Amino acid sequence: MRKTFSKRVIAVVLAVMMVITMVPMISITASAASKTITTLAALKYAADLGGEYVLDADIELTATVSVRHDFTLDGKGKHTLTDKSGVGRMLDVSGGKATVTNTTFDVNYQNTTACFVSNNGELKLENCIVKNAKKSSYVGAICQEIYSKGTYNNCTFINNQCLKKDGNNTTGADIWAGAGAEVHINGGSYNQVFINADSGNAGKLTVEGNAVIAEVVLENDGKTATATIADTATVNVKTNVDTFAELKTAAANGGSYILGKDIAVTENVNVAKNLTIDGNGQTLTATNGVDRIFDTANAPVVITFDNLTLDCNNVAHFAIHTSEEKIANQDTAVNLTNCTVKNSIGDYYNHAAVYLYSRATGYFENCNFVNNKLSYNGEWAYANGADIWAGAATNVTIKGGSYNQVFINANKGGGGNVKVEGDAVIAELTLESDGKTATATIASTATVTNVNVGPKEAV
Repeated sequence: MRKTFSKRVIAVVLAVMMVITMVPMISITASAASKTITTLAALKYAADLGGEYVLDADIELTATVSVRHDFTLDGKGKHTLTDKSGVGRMLDVSGGKATVTNTTFDVNYQNTTACFVSNNGELKLENCIVKNAKKSSYVGAICQEIYSKGTYNNCTFINNQCLKKDGNNTTGADIWAGAGAEVHINGGSYNQVFINADSGNAGKLTVEGNAVIAEVVLENDGKTATATIADTATVNVKTNVDTFAELKTAAANGGSYILGKDIAVTENVNVAKNLTIDGNGQTLTATNGVDRIFDTANAPVVITFDNLTLDCNNVAHFAIHTSEEKIANQDTAVNLTNCTVKNSIGDYYNHAAVYLYSRATGYFENCNFVNNKLSYNGEWAYANGADIWAGAATNVTIKGGSYNQVFINANKGGGGNVKVEGDAVIAELTLESDGKTATATIASTATVTNVNVGPKEAV
């Protein structure tokens, strides 16, 4: 019995020794001995094992680092994780919880997510820098899947891009959060954060401290995502618009929005409150039966559009029409930047792609007015302004861009005024002289081919 027992003991000891010799020494060093990490192999092992570690060297990643348990990494404010070869996901938090402090994630212009957080995973970044992601999709440097949690304290996100090649034009270049996900931001600087929603659930954003976020997009698909923002934070919030019904609601309620898709406009859109739209490079196209894409609905409002194409599609008289009601119209303004306005068809002297009623203000920067037509040739033919028609006492600024026909009105109540600045190009500018002559100030850098004073003289 003793001899048999001894053989068994020896066999067990040999088996244990074989297991020990199979474990890489680098893994033992990372997990048990010094708790410091200096290599990719040690980082991968530590992340899989869990625990608290110190990053004691810059590391170039040639593979994804996967977190399965609770894992904490402190970069001491001087070390960087760099994507060396396009690993897809630098840090993959799959069901576990990762806390990274004082560390820089340099995605190195790869089509890679710095941190990917799966369903029910948790990520906390504190005093971290996340930079140089160049994603081909709509998901940026951080991707939080549905129902995940993310906390970002005093982080800085720099130069992260979404190239939007996946058919979804609503991006989160810095942080993209799925439906039901929770995002908590306290301090730091961020460019673009997207919070998703669907018919089942909506993502939630909380912003505290002195955080600065250039753009927060709240998805509006089925159930609107929500944001709670402290007074101390500086955040530009936009709600996503993907359908014509959502566009009509936005115009009625006012606020700031971003277009996620091209939209066909099937009836006039009445703007009842101040409305800001980031066109995101998308197009609003009029369909048969639409006379004006936007109308101010008899109320003084401010319309601000950027990076938007308004296509009257050879069916609408107006892309934008401001009210003619006897109201305090001096509070009405149309501000277009980097917009294209095209294919309007006018058949009366004051039909124009953009119509500004008396005392309104118009601002047009780097806009292009293309193929807007006016067929009227009646008593007031001299008042034609196929691109912009501005009433008496209006103030219009045109800064850069290309325009074919602009008309500035005047009457006994006062003359309209136009300033042409930058490298604006205008084929024909007409100044009304009925009662009180409209005026123009034209910069030497601008090109205005014809300046007419109506109704008879040309100068």
